[in-house]
Amino acid sequence: MISSEPGNKGLSHKVRSEVAMTSIFQGAGIAIDLAYMAILSRLLSPADFGVMATAILFLSFCNLLREIGIGATIVQLPSLTEVEQRTALTLVLISSAILFFLAQACAAPFARFMNMPASEDVVRVLSFIIIVQAFTSISEGLLLRRLEMRRIRMSEIAAKTLAYGTTGIGLAFAGFGYWALAAASICEASFLSFVLVYAAKPNLRPLFDSQSSRRLMGKGSGFTASRVINFIALRADITIVGRSLDAIHLGLYSRAYRLMSLPTDVYARIADRVVFPAMAQVQSNPERLKKAYLRGVGLTALFGMPMSAVIYILAPEIVLSLLGKQWEKVIPVFSYLAIGMYFRLASRVSGSLLRATASIRALILSQAVYACLSVCGTLLVVEYGLSAVATAVGLAIFVYFCVITAFACQVARVSLMELIMEHRYGMRVSAMVGIPCFVIAYVLRLENTHASIVLLSETLFLGIFSICFAYRMPIKLIGKEGAEFSGHMRSAIRSMLRPG
Repeated sequence: MISSEPGNKGLSHKVRSEVAMTSIFQGAGIAIDLAYMAILSRLLSPADFGVMATAILFLSFCNLLREIGIGATIVQLPSLTEVEQRTALTLVLISSAILFFLAQACAAPFARFMNMPASEDVVRVLSFIIIVQAFTSISEGLLLRRLEMRRIRMSEIAAKTLAYGTTGIGLAFAGFGYWALAAASICEASFLSFVLVYAAKPNLRPLFDSQSSRRLMGKGSGFTASRVINFIALRADITIVGRSLDAIHLGLYSRAYRLMSLPTDVYARIADRVVFPAMAQVQSNPERLKKAYLRGVGLTALFGMPMSAVIYILAPEIVLSLLGKQWEKVIPVFSYLAIGMYFRLASRVSGSLLRATASIRALILSQAVYACLSVCGTLLVVEYGLSAVATAVGLAIFVYFCVITAFACQVARVSLMELIMEHRYGMRVSAMVGIPCFVIAYVLRLENTHASIVLLSETLFLGIFSICFAYRMPIKLIGKEGAEFSGHMRSAIRSMLRPG
């Protein structure tokens, strides 16, 4: 028996501590992402990013099918034997091999479908990542069972730093265009797989046990169906923009989408790597599950609502400072996407609850609504431009938030009033942050201040506010959960700075 799961005693404290530490690592990861994005956006053209976005779209779908839901099942199962772990690895390797050969066969038809011939060779080369990541998914699942999220995130940061800091930027400087991005992706995936296998130490000997296979696939199939529908919802706009317009427009839209995704990825990974495993461990205790869900909603509102407001206000400065003048057309698209950022974040909490309790039917239904709205909305407005697409996507996200939150509240037995009350601290902090940010930006724009100076001034204000939040913010303003979280943030910072 693989007995690495922590007991319920002290789980709440461990979750808060891991969320705090994971948030710090996620912040470091975002800083690295932004640095590489700023450099590569000045070395490569929007068309280069458009070709790469097309190839990544295909590869992401293959990776979704490759895992066949087993990664989530490994985390969700109450117990996991070594036989089941080896069987899981065998199943993932088989699916990876099949998908690799399918990718080679489908690369040309996919490139024709997307009206982007240059993406064919990139898809063929990137498909090797499918095999490499078979080992990544099993190792990550085992680490998540142990709530060792910081080891995963540290490995990801190291892999990205090495891959893009050397291969990506080096080849971009040498004039290799989108091949610089492709090579960096392969290096990143290979290094990450090696490090996670070393950290998790799974048994790499293939084994097929029919009983274990049925147990894994029984829940895995439901998780896969859910993820496929969610994939359609999240990628429909990119697919339709790429097929209906061209590589340049897709490059512009993909950069706006990526900028919006960077902050949401912070919580997405915390939800998948902290909240989901923790909820899975208390799924049989309704009272603890309800408290865990409300805690997640409150913390998401506390950080997500102010973040969405600040990014919307500073959208012009963020784009011009990070990407440069050639990406100016991204500004309105990024602004519209930023409006729906909080609803995307909050939906993750409800999704984690439904996954942890194996409420697959509710999860699939809510994601099906999201997918239908995203596809239909984008098809209807794509001829009117990228801003119209971003607006349609934002509306789809809001409806999805309402539907999946309703299902989650039903499962956790949370009333509408309880849900609303958990948002009050987030709304207060949003006002405390958003109003000064707007005033500072408005005054500096009147003086025609350079975008980077505006962004630097706002960063200084936000830094001071963050310090006050961690050390001086009254509990009446941020609530009990916010105060406890700020305490864990202080402990995490001291732990990182402590020698030895």
